[in-house]
Amino acid sequence: MLFELVHAGETLNNDDEIRFWNQRGGQQWRAHQSRYDTLFKRVSESLLAHANLRPGETVFDIGCGNGDTTATLAHAVGPSGQVVAVDVSDPLLDDARDRFCKLRLDNVTVVNADAQTARFEWQADAIVSRFGVMFFGDPVSAFTNLRNHCRDGGRLAFVAWGEQEDNPWLNWAFEVAVDVLGTVPPRDPRRPGPTALGDTRYVHTLLEAAGWQNIEVRYEATTLSIAGDAQHAARFAATLGPVSRVYKYHPPSETQKREIVNRLVTQFSTCQRDSGLDIPARVLVVTARNRGS
Repeated sequence: MLFELVHAGETLNNDDEIRFWNQRGGQQWRAHQSRYDTLFKRVSESLLAHANLRPGETVFDIGCGNGDTTATLAHAVGPSGQVVAVDVSDPLLDDARDRFCKLRLDNVTVVNADAQTARFEWQADAIVSRFGVMFFGDPVSAFTNLRNHCRDGGRLAFVAWGEQEDNPWLNWAFEVAVDVLGTVPPRDPRRPGPTALGDTRYVHTLLEAAGWQNIEVRYEATTLSIAGDAQHAARFAATLGPVSRVYKYHPPSETQKREIVNRLVTQFSTCQRDSGLDIPARVLVVTARNRGS
């Protein structure tokens, strides 16, 4: 294999990620949920196109968060189909339930479960995820478990972040924070986190080891949209993602926070359009099939 998929002697679980998404991570996402819905609109459209859903199908939405993608999937499979919305975050699932209730979506079942180990009562025609599968402690086990809950001939379709340096939304704030506050220890890029699946060969190797077939992994250029101006985007970006790792090692003063935001304003100004900001991004679009055992 091209990559080491398991660390010898380690038990790789998702306890840290579950804790994070039930505490700070879930709270942050909840506070900015409408911004995220707008930010990832084009990514969601691409995912839906690659998922190729049909009325009457059963589809799993892995890492459903507040249910933005789930609602789209529910409309795609129609009242004769069903969506199983899976996440580990209680606060985000509470928001998702409220969304589904307001939209009167009767074909959605919400499940609080760790997709790496959960035993579901359904078999999926399709398993779909928008930025929800990068946090598994043992991705081979997770993708194997998902395949075991997928019908013979069923599909996998997900979108994950490309490498951090190819995504200004993730990297600009990180680089500015390091410049202002100081360096941080190098991080294994394949550890659970936003860009853990950023390498196409690595993802192909994972899915192959998990038994998926007809695997296609490709980079796709897209844009992330933010309403408002560069100041708005800079304040948002300066509180989220990889930049938080810099803050962990070098807690910033209020003056340093302002400097970081001001420098980000200059960078985000290059993305300004009449209706807001269009920020270039590079994501992985991944599809595969379950051909049975």
